[in-house]
Amino acid sequence: MSDSSEQDRRAEQAFREAFTRAAATVPPAPLQVRRAPRRRWVPAMIAAAAVLLIASTAVVALRGGPGDVGPATVRPGQSNAEDPAREGPATVGTDPAVVPSPGPVPDGWRSVTFRDVSVAVPGEWGDGVAPDESWCAESGGPTGNGAYVAVDSTLLASALILCGSSAPPAPEGFGPDPEAGWRPHLRFADLARTGTEALQDGVTTYEGWTLRVRTLGTVQVALLTDAATEPVAEQVMASLTRTERSAEGCDTRSPVQASGQVSPESDGIADLRPEQVDRVALCQYLRGADGPGLMGAQVVSGEEAAGLVRAIQDSPTGVGPDSPGTCAWGVEDGGDTAVVLRPFGSAEDAGLDTGLGDIHFYFDGCAGNGFDDGSVRRQLTQDTCARIFGDPGTTDRVFWTSLSAKTARLCVPPSR
Repeated sequence: MSDSSEQDRRAEQAFREAFTRAAATVPPAPLQVRRAPRRRWVPAMIAAAAVLLIASTAVVALRGGPGDVGPATVRPGQSNAEDPAREGPATVGTDPAVVPSPGPVPDGWRSVTFRDVSVAVPGEWGDGVAPDESWCAESGGPTGNGAYVAVDSTLLASALILCGSSAPPAPEGFGPDPEAGWRPHLRFADLARTGTEALQDGVTTYEGWTLRVRTLGTVQVALLTDAATEPVAEQVMASLTRTERSAEGCDTRSPVQASGQVSPESDGIADLRPEQVDRVALCQYLRGADGPGLMGAQVVSGEEAAGLVRAIQDSPTGVGPDSPGTCAWGVEDGGDTAVVLRPFGSAEDAGLDTGLGDIHFYFDGCAGNGFDDGSVRRQLTQDTCARIFGDPGTTDRVFWTSLSAKTARLCVPPSR
């Protein structure tokens, strides 16, 4: 065995022993059911004992912000000094006025809102998770070869894995995975969150790919395009706007994003006739956010919307399923996110009207799970969960990283 190989073996053994010692000091966590790796989201907790060493590139840490907008990986001894010159005028400091709601989108396009920034993208662009520094181990990324919009990754964590590549380093923002794995996508970063690194605003080209970056308020938007998606790039970036409400009818900041659970200012839905409901906006928020906390939005319409309201009305009163014994000391409920369900009538404008009465939905905590319409609290049931989380084979309507075992039995179909 060569001296170099022997040194590598000893280094690997030292790392394994160090992480094994560290893992032994971590107390066991309460039983949690976590989303399978093939889904969009990965567990929010890292298992310290499982470490794979692959080359010596960069040490992986927790993601600092959503969408994985951050510097590209640069291997030791190299830099980005020879990056291609940026094209066109930079848009540093762009901070347009906040409008009440985004404008109409072109036919066949859809509107996406993150925090208080809305953007229009082609309708065929799906949702996915942008790769991070642990790209060599990820199996939950978007499928297919088409463009996608990266979901809010604030609560996601990177695996403790060192990924390496023999390819030359790309300019910041193009990686961190090698060029062979790149896909056109739009991603966001919340610069208000500690640890989120910003890219320089402007336009950069590299090996047939183009990266456009623009900052609006505390949100940075990055669009990576190839030759096939470049024709719509300017139209996508031109649609960026700061807004108080999403196209679905979700406020970009909400009382439900408070650290503690709160009730909506509503008279309740006991007297609401389900047939009055034309659609329901599902608005998910990051709890504890000081500024705009909207993570994403979905809409259910027609009979599906009426059925959702009816199922909530028929749910037993009270809260649950709960596991208060698993709450950390001093923690009220331990949830990371919350959802506002906002029913609208057929004559209401989602951009202007306030709906027929908000319902707060808590589901990922150790206590206080269920629905709160401002008058009555109701428990989660298998029927309500299926209508909110989506049936097997359908698109996820809310995002989650971990659930209590009791909640998972009700809300997570076996195929997920």
